[in-house]
Amino acid sequence: MSLLQISLLGAVIGVPLGYAMQRTNLCFNSAYRETLLNRNTVLLRAIALVILVQMVGLALVVQIGIGEVQINVVPFFWLATIIGGFVFGVSMVYAEGCSSTVWYRMGNGNMGALVTLIGFALGEAVTSFGFLKGLRETLQGPQLVPADGSLATLPNFLGINPWLIVLPIALVFGLWLARSAGGAHLGGWDWRRAGLTLGIIGVVAWIVAWPTGWHYGVGIVGATSPFVQALFEGPGVLNWGSFMVLSLPLGAFVAAWRKRQLRLQIPNASSTFRMLTAGGLMGISATIAGGCNIGHTFTGVPTLALSSLTATVAIFFGAWFGNYVRFLRPKLTKSYGIETK
Repeated sequence: MSLLQISLLGAVIGVPLGYAMQRTNLCFNSAYRETLLNRNTVLLRAIALVILVQMVGLALVVQIGIGEVQINVVPFFWLATIIGGFVFGVSMVYAEGCSSTVWYRMGNGNMGALVTLIGFALGEAVTSFGFLKGLRETLQGPQLVPADGSLATLPNFLGINPWLIVLPIALVFGLWLARSAGGAHLGGWDWRRAGLTLGIIGVVAWIVAWPTGWHYGVGIVGATSPFVQALFEGPGVLNWGSFMVLSLPLGAFVAAWRKRQLRLQIPNASSTFRMLTAGGLMGISATIAGGCNIGHTFTGVPTLALSSLTATVAIFFGAWFGNYVRFLRPKLTKSYGIETK
């Protein structure tokens, strides 16, 4: 398949995904922060619905045999997943956005997102094939694999049919979501519309990407660092994921333009340094963990991969810690008149 064909197939998913993310104001960092600090679960409900739609939809795609798609997961290198996930969760608090956010927010005119993205790409590059490659390989050394050598998913470890887990999860969380009130984040789409739309796009991504050799769904890690690699080795290293993320800002631009939300935002010097540093740590930690909030939570959890389930928990606790240190602790010390050094 030619690079042009791969780029067009990437745009088939990237443009509508960027549009939907912008209209949803999707950001995992915001979802966790709003839940932890304000008890607002609107974005979290949207993400839960995204996961449920993909969990059921992908299982059906594999069951029916559409496009020869098969479940593919990140190996369960548990130590790397826990450490990388936690550091990623902390880092995205200081970066003020998750890995998908920095891509689509550029379409809104947010130059701070571009700064974070540059840091992310460099961090991913040095950890994938640069001087931190050895550290990554060491941390990813300890792995857990099912006794039969199959993929490290929860059903395979338990030795049961995936539907025996998918259906109860869909029932329990489906009832919770059905009883939840509507709502939107920052004037975007209602969480029901957001979750359903993004979930469907996520399922279709598997079908569109599979023939190109990208045997996964929506993902950021593995898609971003090739842009750095291409500077030295040429555009041939770019993959479906690279063109998918490259088209995210275009979809977001269209959405922002239609809603008159285009606004050039340029960070000051201190914010630029913080975002660049945090973005670099995001790239390093996500590569060590084998994925970020998108590759693990958005796409990996629906596959019931133990790596993604573990990483998602680690990212959440990292985000909790980051929000506590950056926002909650200063607020509490000020309220109680405690001096800190």
